[in-house]
Amino acid sequence: TKSKTSSYGNIEGFCYSLKGSVSLPSLVQLIDKILQLEPKNYHAWSHRVWLVDQVHNYQHELAMTNTLLKKDYYNNSVWAYRNHLMHQILTATP
Repeated sequence: TKSKTSSYGNIEGFCYSLKGSVSLPSLVQLIDKILQLEPKNYHAWSHRVWLVDQVHNYQHELAMTNTLLKKDYYNNSVWAYRNHLMHQILTATP
């Protein structure tokens, strides 16, 4: 059976509808819950990239990817997200 998060199809649109009424850290927590249910959900990872780029909490997110990769080393979604984080960290202006 399909989970409820898959049926949204557009998590970004759902989260965008919450923008202004919910804090960015709360949206990150929502995406955390979705990714616990579906660790390879492309839409959730895509929206998480946008969220983290807003709050610039790259070091925390990098540590989180270490934890996720220990659970599933072959999760390409986590590797792609980690690549984005590393790029942001290495190209950040001081």
